[in-house]
Amino acid sequence: MEPNQRELKCIEYVRNILEPDPFLQSLKMEDPEDKLGNLTSVSPIKTFSQLWKDRGLDKHGIAFFFKKQQCMQEWVEILYSSDLDLEEMVQKELKEQTEYRAELSKSGIRLNLTPPVDLLPGKIDEIFGAYA
Repeated sequence: MEPNQRELKCIEYVRNILEPDPFLQSLKMEDPEDKLGNLTSVSPIKTFSQLWKDRGLDKHGIAFFFKKQQCMQEWVEILYSSDLDLEEMVQKELKEQTEYRAELSKSGIRLNLTPPVDLLPGKIDEIFGAYA
């Protein structure tokens, strides 16, 4: 399916994040479909998390924490015309995870949790649903 104008803007935003920075370029995931170069198709599933998985920084690691959040913030503005505060969502999730870890550590249980920024696409879907 051909991308609409808003999807193209999102894809182009990712390209602009990755290309100018040699360090980020060196970390760029090898993708047989060339996520950044092939702008001719997107999934027919019009949710934030699907577009993020297909064309975003989903597969990039923790080195991309702030870039991911910055990119998601821009995508929310592009796709939903909203100024949803993702920083507040990340801080809330961090607080909840810290409290949860502290509770479990009393029992001697150690737990690794998903970084809060990687939980945002699902939360954005819950808030906004599909985009048009």
